[in-house]
Amino acid sequence: MTRKPLPIGQQIAIARKAAGLTQMDLALRAGLTQGRLSEIERGDRPGITVALLCRIAEALGLSMIFDGDGARLIDPAKIDGG
Repeated sequence: MTRKPLPIGQQIAIARKAAGLTQMDLALRAGLTQGRLSEIERGDRPGITVALLCRIAEALGLSMIFDGDGARLIDPAKIDGG
């Protein structure tokens, strides 16, 4: 049995903090407001799009994958070919 991923907002907050970025830093990199990023991290995300999630992931240097369990941030450098 696989574990369900954390909610995407929590994943983003964890990755942002691990990268040493403030909400404002990441918001500027991803082209959104700090307030919108705060909403997303809290899980208050009406109107969030796949494109926006992918922009946030790219701004973090990560990739976004979507599967039956939801969305996940992944580090492409940690994926091996086999």
